[in-house]
Amino acid sequence: MKLLKKARNIRKKVLDINELNESNKNDYDDVFSGKLDYLLIKNFIPKSELSQFNNQLNLADNIKNNYREHTKSGFFLGYSLLEANSISDYFVMADKYNAHEKDILGFSFNERIIQLTEKISSVHSIEIPVNEKRDQYLGNTVRVLEPNKPAFPAHTDKYVHDINPKARHLNTLITPENLISYFAVLKNTCKGGRLYLFNKYYSDTPHQILEELTSGDFKKVQKYIYRNEVIKIDLEEGDLILFNAGNRWHLVEPIYGPDARITVGSFTSYNKNKDKIYIWS
Repeated sequence: MKLLKKARNIRKKVLDINELNESNKNDYDDVFSGKLDYLLIKNFIPKSELSQFNNQLNLADNIKNNYREHTKSGFFLGYSLLEANSISDYFVMADKYNAHEKDILGFSFNERIIQLTEKISSVHSIEIPVNEKRDQYLGNTVRVLEPNKPAFPAHTDKYVHDINPKARHLNTLITPENLISYFAVLKNTCKGGRLYLFNKYYSDTPHQILEELTSGDFKKVQKYIYRNEVIKIDLEEGDLILFNAGNRWHLVEPIYGPDARITVGSFTSYNKNKDKIYIWS
């Protein structure tokens, strides 16, 4: 692998979940607009709840079997919108997963993300969107990245949402500018699994590179992306990160150690008028 160039200037903010106050009301928009590369919230999930989740996941085969979506990287609990077999399958899973989220996680990530977003933005209306039939989108997914499998290659989520037919309705609700990813680490691995944020954006990527991304020719895409400066981010269990996943090229390292990396996460964006924030997965 080519030696990557480290970013010279990193615009980040690191806070403890208990430190949030009125001075943080612009933090969400600063990530959304690119003023911050990322926002890191420490201790977002307490150690007691991390232990409860991991014990529950190890013991409860019914959770894994009833909510599992196999991926090249491992599996998800809860279907992701863009990877589900069909949009109807997605909404069936969304209804079931959202109703039993606390049974799966041991806590409500949806509720916590809404509460956090209220503290770090000036928007008062924060919700999971619904489709034309009033079916609710999935609020989050658990993502299990397993050893000896491909990780999440270099991509930009705004482009993926723009071209995927299953996101057609969602795209009528959200602002076209950007998507913000929230994810928290539930179980870490001893080696690998780091998040890479590249100094390269969807808006200035040549169309031919985007077409290669669509065709799955990730070797050419990564050769192009790896020319750019990168921020490598190590996260601890319980940490939550917000970053510009929509426009910014990013990837997750493969797992080199013996243990899986488990995260729970969502996408968020403003609505068209920027007076509401939607959360989905």
